[in-house]
Amino acid sequence: MTVVLAAIRAGLIGGPKQVSLVVPGRVERILATLSSLGFRIEESMLMMAARSFGDWARYLPNSPGVM
Repeated sequence: MTVVLAAIRAGLIGGPKQVSLVVPGRVERILATLSSLGFRIEESMLMMAARSFGDWARYLPNSPGVM
């Protein structure tokens, strides 16, 4: 959680209108913290991969902009 908060602090330098954050793995605790800080989800992303991990031919993006 400390790393996420440090990334948010760094991302807010200069007062941007939008900050994007990509968090791997289970994110329930991070989402709860970000929600309490006033963040909201505008576009969620899900990345799924089959074995072998790291073979980019096996990734399935779900974002319409990527497809």
